[in-house]
Amino acid sequence: MTIYMKAEGLFGLPLAVRQRATRAPDEDEELVFEDDTLTWGAVARASGVGESSKQTRTTTSRVRSKGSTSISNTIHLIDEEDTSSEETEEDAEEYKSNGEDDEDVDLLVVDVEDDF
Repeated sequence: MTIYMKAEGLFGLPLAVRQRATRAPDEDEELVFEDDTLTWGAVARASGVGESSKQTRTTTSRVRSKGSTSISNTIHLIDEEDTSSEETEEDAEEYKSNGEDDEDVDLLVVDVEDDF
């Protein structure tokens, strides 16, 4: 497929390039619905299929570089071993205190370490 897209080898011949650039006239005049006059060519023109994209890679990179510099991308590291056990205990206590029944319920707290 990359050979085809880059027009290398046999696909770079003028006939192959011309075939990729043109559509068959039969496809444009084919009716979308048999009982209507709407053709696929009209649908393609209305939706702008043949038009080039307005947002290209170079324009989006320029827009990003001109953006506001007041927003900074910061990364915060969190030690999961310290916070996960504390949060699990707090969640378990909060769950106990929010229960509607006054029964004592023992919650099983499992600390699982991920080895990713």
